[in-house]
Amino acid sequence: MIEKGLRRFGSNLSELAAEYEERGEDPLPVYRELGAKGLAGLPFDPAYGGGGRPYREYLDLIEELARSWVALAVGIGVHTLVCDAVQRFATEETRRELLPAMLEGERFGAYALTESSSGSDAASLRTRAKRTEGGYAITGRKQFCTRGGEADHLLVMARTGGDGPKGVTAFVVDRLTPGFRPAHPERKMAWRSSPTWELVFENCHVPDERRLRSPWRPWMPAGSGSRPAPSGSPRRPATRRSATFGLSGRRGAARWSRAPSSCSPTWRPASRPAGSSTSTPPA
Repeated sequence: MIEKGLRRFGSNLSELAAEYEERGEDPLPVYRELGAKGLAGLPFDPAYGGGGRPYREYLDLIEELARSWVALAVGIGVHTLVCDAVQRFATEETRRELLPAMLEGERFGAYALTESSSGSDAASLRTRAKRTEGGYAITGRKQFCTRGGEADHLLVMARTGGDGPKGVTAFVVDRLTPGFRPAHPERKMAWRSSPTWELVFENCHVPDERRLRSPWRPWMPAGSGSRPAPSGSPRRPATRRSATFGLSGRRGAARWSRAPSSCSPTWRPASRPAGSSTSTPPA
């Protein structure tokens, strides 16, 4: 299915990537064509318009896209994160409202978690969602959001309770919702066809049904390789090819590896000549 869906592009995918990178332009027509070929919703439930394919096929798609166009693979990956959260933790009404168009590539999602004061420490985010009649009012700013200004639906993490991770809730916000605006895209040296935005929320009202229910934890899909596969997909161990990465630097080399039965990566220094210094593990 992946080969058939990408056949139209042939060897032109790298050429398209170079053109869009040169212009610094988001490749929306390419995203839509991938969706029309059934590649925007591979591992999701057919009841909502998904392909019902094993999650491994989605990973193969991302790998194949990244060979020619990393920015495009990143955009599809972020979109998949949003669809995954909606399918798992949105109300049935919201699933049926959003997923068919998203899985067909007619609409796309973005993931708004990072802030200027909290990146990897996502549980300390400051954007707040205040309870109002019939919903919540979100106020705050998000940073480094991939396709945040182009996406139709944004998965927004905001604080509804006290400090720490238990006080954070996720919401689905439509692009045209009053109170939301993309502030400006970042200027980048690479991945220029993957726009990265600062987003502003000013008393942005979100109805109750767009609040994702617990026990979802918003930082797990964004920062963990152990994210579960979407519903209906087999939970299979990581393969050697996708789970082992070589990292090199001026002071030496290191290897990230994951045993097939493990969910968390371990850092192991590569072998070194006798008497050489030991490098610090990657952050």
